[in-house]
Amino acid sequence: MLHEALGISMHKHAVIAFVGGGGKTTAMFRLAHELKAEGKRVLVTATTNIGVPEPGQCDIAMLDLIGGHNTYLS
Repeated sequence: MLHEALGISMHKHAVIAFVGGGGKTTAMFRLAHELKAEGKRVLVTATTNIGVPEPGQCDIAMLDLIGGHNTYLS
């Protein structure tokens, strides 16, 4: 499991931040999927553009407030 490989406790962390180059989007959504499967409430957000996960990977509504293009996935 990714959270174990990263040393993230399922009981201690409330906020997890990804920084740096390469692989952040993949890791974010993979970790979100794992945590959701464990019954955790998950919110994924970014200050820049991120890739859209595959349909069915996450329950998500992406809102582009500047460009006006909204994408809803379930």
